[in-house]
Amino acid sequence: MTASTSTLGIDFGTCRSSAAVLIGSEPHSVVLSSEQTHDMPTSIYVDPAGKILVGEEAAGARIRDSTRYRDKFKLSLGSDRGVSVAVGGANRTYGWVELVAEVLRRCRVRAETQFNNGHALTDVILTVPALYVDGGPEWTVMLQAARAAGFTSVQIAREPHAAAIYYDHVLRRAGMALDPEGQITLVYDLGGGTFDPTLIRRRVHSYELVGAGAYDGGVKCGGIWFDEQIRGDFARKCPETWERLRPSQDRAAVRDEGFARRRAKDVRDLEAFLITVKHRFASPDVSEVNEPEPINGRDYRLTRAEFYTLIEPLLDRTIDCCRVLVQRASVAWRDIARIIMVGGSCHIPLVRDKLEALVRSEGARAEICWQRIGQTDRLVDPHLAVSLGAALVRERPAGDPPERVARDVAAAVQPPRPPAPRPAPLPAPPAPRPAPLLTPGRNHRRPCC
Repeated sequence: MTASTSTLGIDFGTCRSSAAVLIGSEPHSVVLSSEQTHDMPTSIYVDPAGKILVGEEAAGARIRDSTRYRDKFKLSLGSDRGVSVAVGGANRTYGWVELVAEVLRRCRVRAETQFNNGHALTDVILTVPALYVDGGPEWTVMLQAARAAGFTSVQIAREPHAAAIYYDHVLRRAGMALDPEGQITLVYDLGGGTFDPTLIRRRVHSYELVGAGAYDGGVKCGGIWFDEQIRGDFARKCPETWERLRPSQDRAAVRDEGFARRRAKDVRDLEAFLITVKHRFASPDVSEVNEPEPINGRDYRLTRAEFYTLIEPLLDRTIDCCRVLVQRASVAWRDIARIIMVGGSCHIPLVRDKLEALVRSEGARAEICWQRIGQTDRLVDPHLAVSLGAALVRERPAGDPPERVARDVAAAVQPPRPPAPRPAPLPAPPAPRPAPLLTPGRNHRRPCC
């Protein structure tokens, strides 16, 4: 491909980010990691010289000095703090614009290499949560970061709208009719860190925001919260290994750089192991996982029934949130034509089971869209739907109006965002009782976030 005016769509996620390039009328996902996945960790590491590492490189460097590492910082964009680290013997603060820009720049460079023969891609569609207010602090950070990353044409689209546009694209490619004007879609967005439900209404070829947001300050549900539940289970079943990972009270050991690095590596390896355990349950034929953990080699066993018991209270809160959202928006369940599942955590079969039970209990007729939509034979990855849809935002039929956003509705239902999980040391092993629901602790082609 030669130099062109192709558009890059980017989904800057809480835990992982993805991107897609529009070639002709078809969006193509960008390989962003060395593992050849179509996403990468939304993480950064500032080395002592001030160089900012991104994605897998940042995660790998974490064992050198965890104080220089940040992930899940999307949850903090509304604050004015940034990240302060020692650089060249002096303390330096990196603002959110600079850090977000590095992640976006990585997406741009990889897309240029894979799809544009190294020529610059200057147009970007950047997605944001439905509750970001136009001109608000988070919105402004994303806009400024995109420009700092080298994009000259920046358009911001809301994540649920982008996802719906991609599902529409799949229907069009299959020669199927779209929903008529006025039909309402519930976007069930279960990603890495938060649950973001949204109601949108079709307006010809565009969408209008009807209602958005969780009640009571937001629902802390998603990949990192599932990870936390599994960690609690691991601590109860493998207490010796867990004890080894607790912060040492030995001052000499604390000052030992080699000890600190070994512990940091063990923490990272255990986190990766437990995330892999979670991903296994995305396959419905897996009834249990029984494998040696990476620190002491002790067998860790978790059944699907146990896993579902750990995460079911969190999922039940998302279902309650959907009910409240529909009620507050004064929408009848019979008027909801489709429920779109978005986010890597939707790969867990229990999520779909919960939504099917919700539809039955409310007497709704909504189609639940997960890996397929309608009668199409085209697979849809809920984890990539937002970035693929972002690349399609400008590809509207002739005469199609710009994206309509009922900003007054968004502002009216906007709850405060949950606090950002801090990269704190691993907690002490919990007492032998059910793990607490909340406290934190990372997907294309990875089954769940």
